[in-house]
Amino acid sequence: MSFVSEHYSTVFRALAREVQDRSDKTASLDNTRADSADVAIDLVDTRDKLAKRAFDLSTQLLVTPGSIQKTAEGPYSGSSSKSEDESRESKTENDGALRHPNSFSGRIPCPEMSSVASDLQLVEQAIKGYDNALLPQQMQQDIRIVVLSSISAIQAHSISRLLELSLPLSVDLEYWSAQESSTLSVMLYFIQSFPQRLYLWFMHTAVALLESPEINIRNLREQLCSAMPKTLLFPDLGTVDIGNHNTRSRRSRLALFSIPKKVNIMSLTRREIRNNQAHIVEFQEKLALSIGLLSQITLATKSRLASTTRYEAKPEALLQQIDNVLLDLNADTNVKELPSETLDYSNIADVVQKAKSVALQVCNIPSSIEENMWKYRRPSLLSRSWLPAVFALAGAKYLSSYVYGHQEGFREWMASGLVTLRNYVLQYILQPLRSGYETIRYGKHTYNVFTQESLVSDFKSLEDMVLAFAKRFGTVDPAEIKSRVESGDLSDVMHVYAQEMQQPLRNAVFGDLVQAILIQIQKVKVDVGQTMAALDKLLKSNELNFLLLSTIIAGLPKSALISVLLVVFVISYITSLQGGTLVYINEHLGTIGAELLLSTLSLTAVTVLLYAGRMRSATRRNTIFLILCTFGVLYVYDHGERFEKHGFYNILVFLAIYVPLNLTLGLLYVLWTSIDNFVAYFVVVVLIGGVTICASLVHYRGEFDRGLFGKLQYIPDECNWVGPNIPIADLFPAGTQNFWAGSMHCKPEQHYINATIDKHGALRVDCSDKKSQIHIEILPDTRQWPLWRKSMWNVYNTQVLKGIKQMEYVPGESVVLNEGTQAVVVRCGSSSTIATRVSPSIDKLPLYTPPMESDTRMNMSIHKLMTDWVDVTNIMIQNQFKRPNVIYLMLDAVSHRQFYRRLPKSAEALRALHHPGLNQLSELYRYHSTGFSTDNNTKAMYFGEITPSKPNPLPIWAYYRDRGYVTARLETGCDDWAKEYAGHYFESQDYSVGNRSLDYELSSPFCMPEYYPRTGNAFGNFKGPYSIVARCLYGRYVHDWAFDYLYQLRRELRRKATSTEQGSSGFSRPYMITAAFLEGHEGTGEVLRTIDDALAAFLEDIGNSGELEDTVFILGSDHGLHMGINFAFLQNGRIEHQNPFFVMSVPEQLHQFAESFQLHHGSEKGISPFAANEQRLTTPFEVYHTFRALADWPKVDGDNWKRSLFATQKAGKTCDEAGIGANFCMCKKQ
Repeated sequence: MSFVSEHYSTVFRALAREVQDRSDKTASLDNTRADSADVAIDLVDTRDKLAKRAFDLSTQLLVTPGSIQKTAEGPYSGSSSKSEDESRESKTENDGALRHPNSFSGRIPCPEMSSVASDLQLVEQAIKGYDNALLPQQMQQDIRIVVLSSISAIQAHSISRLLELSLPLSVDLEYWSAQESSTLSVMLYFIQSFPQRLYLWFMHTAVALLESPEINIRNLREQLCSAMPKTLLFPDLGTVDIGNHNTRSRRSRLALFSIPKKVNIMSLTRREIRNNQAHIVEFQEKLALSIGLLSQITLATKSRLASTTRYEAKPEALLQQIDNVLLDLNADTNVKELPSETLDYSNIADVVQKAKSVALQVCNIPSSIEENMWKYRRPSLLSRSWLPAVFALAGAKYLSSYVYGHQEGFREWMASGLVTLRNYVLQYILQPLRSGYETIRYGKHTYNVFTQESLVSDFKSLEDMVLAFAKRFGTVDPAEIKSRVESGDLSDVMHVYAQEMQQPLRNAVFGDLVQAILIQIQKVKVDVGQTMAALDKLLKSNELNFLLLSTIIAGLPKSALISVLLVVFVISYITSLQGGTLVYINEHLGTIGAELLLSTLSLTAVTVLLYAGRMRSATRRNTIFLILCTFGVLYVYDHGERFEKHGFYNILVFLAIYVPLNLTLGLLYVLWTSIDNFVAYFVVVVLIGGVTICASLVHYRGEFDRGLFGKLQYIPDECNWVGPNIPIADLFPAGTQNFWAGSMHCKPEQHYINATIDKHGALRVDCSDKKSQIHIEILPDTRQWPLWRKSMWNVYNTQVLKGIKQMEYVPGESVVLNEGTQAVVVRCGSSSTIATRVSPSIDKLPLYTPPMESDTRMNMSIHKLMTDWVDVTNIMIQNQFKRPNVIYLMLDAVSHRQFYRRLPKSAEALRALHHPGLNQLSELYRYHSTGFSTDNNTKAMYFGEITPSKPNPLPIWAYYRDRGYVTARLETGCDDWAKEYAGHYFESQDYSVGNRSLDYELSSPFCMPEYYPRTGNAFGNFKGPYSIVARCLYGRYVHDWAFDYLYQLRRELRRKATSTEQGSSGFSRPYMITAAFLEGHEGTGEVLRTIDDALAAFLEDIGNSGELEDTVFILGSDHGLHMGINFAFLQNGRIEHQNPFFVMSVPEQLHQFAESFQLHHGSEKGISPFAANEQRLTTPFEVYHTFRALADWPKVDGDNWKRSLFATQKAGKTCDEAGIGANFCMCKKQ
């Protein structure tokens, strides 16, 4: 109730203040009003109650209690109870108290709706016999307080009840989403709801027959067919008709169940589920808008009540607004933002009647909403439960009849079981326990590994030998010798032994070498004896434990052992399902992997026991059935695909280990039973295989460090990768981990569609299927969209789909697209394609003028001293070198090694881009990520800090656009980076990033439901941008559509400028392009192979075009793969996770300038910054400062330049100095 009371308190005070201000203006007119009236005696009590109620409410508003006068004669008994001066003084005090109800901030308890009804009834009874103009002044104030309290309470309760309705609707929406998730769920829903459908269908037909004007027996068949509902069992869809039946046909008799062949029951059921979802979502939006409208006065008054500015909160307007909102909730119209009409507050009787009417509507909100929404809600508990109940009853009936028919067999089985249990307890429990008790109690003789007497004798012999040997070389202290021998010190003997070994043959005959060797042999004997004594002591101390353990294992029957293993399997698997945030997963990944491995080995042991040992076939079948049921339950318990719930990933990893392991064991078993001397052959194969694997691992360990032109150098002062870096993942051939997921190629579309857009924006389409109608879907321009429309979780894609403009295309004609439209989907029959363009053209693109309050150039001039800058404009003009373009391609979740492992063609194409004299490549071998996922790493790269220090942070492309660059971004995952990873840092979600936008943006084609699921989890394993199968859209890879747009974008931006706004130099405007590809972001690491050909072709094109002579090209990743077997179980996977790929191509002139600047201004003169940084610890923070330095060029900011990749970074840098958290550091000094 605290929420309701908060709304009530705020609105009550606002209304009281507004009404008091209006009453002050008309106070002079009230002086002539009668202070008393002749009323009936039975109304005095009513008005006394009204006065008391007003007094209570005034007290809650912190009105001075003395301002409301109560006497024995009643509050309205005229002026006889006090003098005129006292009355005037009292009125003045009361007015003063009501004039500023906001001066106090206590929370007022909100009255219940029953109390509101009683208050309104009390006011209605109290004003009987009075005209509005003749009400006493004090009575007006009491009525005012009570009515305002009632209106405020109605408003608070209306919001509360609407909020209470939202939770069941959310539950219903989750239910429908779950039903739509699979064909089995859809089928189950149809079966569950079939009796209700049939009943409604029958009732509809019966009512139609009964309402028929006349029933003719001869025409009963025709009347029955006409009365049947045309939509059969799906009345809410209204689109499927059974057609006109011939009344003389035999098929007309079955019209009740006849369904056209083209109609699919499952598709109709799925459409009904989606229809219910759409209605619920629509009503949720209307509900949210209604709550917002009802809450607006509360939100406004919270910030204005304490101010001196008067805020108009009219009670009659609020009452009318509540009425309009509640009426529109039950209608098919939009909620009104303002009331269409208002009441006259001076007519108190009308206000009271209206308030009673609205209060009744508030009380009836649940029933009225249920009346409109019941058909879209989830089925009743009876509908959802009758099918399991029927199966349960049938099973119970069958089981009871079976047990009753086999009574004798069950009795014999129970008797035999009791005898078996008795013998088992005696032989395998009591007898071993008794034996153990006797061992402890009586101390029976046991055999020792090494006797104490033998050890003492050997030690005494060693002392004598050392003492005799030492006496030959001088006077010694026997006590000191004994002490040294006890501590194991034979330094005197070893010193002589070292001298004797200089001439071993001579000293063996004539010297003391043999005696020294014999002493050492005796010492080894003593050491062995001491070790055996310790082992013997350990065995004796655990004799009882070994006895009990052997008793339990030996005594367990095979069925009990299988049961124990199954319990271990279930417990360990459930433990591996623990989830949480990224940090939690990173800290507990070892535990999760160990538990999952234990569950796999446990079930493997069960499998071996089932098939390797003797067991009745019925027991084996029942056990297998139990295992399958357990798997089903575990899948239902958790089949999520996120960090919080990752059950589906667990299943994939489990099967990836369990299936090959058991196939291997089965193959070995078959070979063992069919080949003589199999063990010998097996040992030979294992030895050869082991040597081969070891040699391969040594080779791949060397390949792990290699790059384009060099390799990782292990420098003592630099950090090195931590732990055993064994690249087992390189042993698996390509496609091994997801071969079962199907082909990694996209199936071509059935029909060929040629869709082109010319430079004037005219779209022309030609389809090979001349019979099918061509449809065009114009995708929305998303550049200017506010942040709230770009939320990744089922918001952005929904907004894109809602913004699509559909039309039919007339063959031979053209459709002129609006400027700004980047992509169009063309459909012809069952085939589709995408046509893209760059719009507006570079000639029509004006120079961007940033807002003054967030202009990054202004901020830099304020916070930087001029001495921090170096202007090299003259050098740039002399060398005819323009401001460099910037292209950054990000391959999500691709490590340094993974790039060479899965993209060999791209690696070769990248190596060919290195042309000293034109452009030079540099590769970072110790490039280290700053966090677990894309979040921290890209924020460090685009913001320069993981947690922005101020609101409304600007990403790096805003700096480029402020400085005249053309900016473009391409996202292949139907998301917006700024909203997804930094949206909560912006004060308003109603604008684009910092009220900025990009010049070009393409992401809407990748929101189409054929690639990005419309509902449910869009990031599953088999569909969406994180799937483990080939990511296809309309017969092509998703990245192919993205590269098509990149080709068009580069050609457009490199055209010579013709606009006068771009100056007379003839150069095109510099541009900054960022693009993100998600093929590496999935658990198997195999989907990345699909982008190899397209990426290699792009690299070849950018190299042949000469673009790299004036463009800084960066190909990199944010982090390595953070899922899959390699990451979960091996240190190599952890290292790869923190070692993303990064290569940068720099134009020759900029390369030379950086080296020259380092020579004259750097801390390490004479060292190339590019060569030095290849072997030093670098992070996305240095990439950010590199971006900043390029944006400012030809002005050089000393701070950004020194922290960028154009300057040598600190040698021997640690993770802490680099800004890498201790939980993520994988590079440390050895």
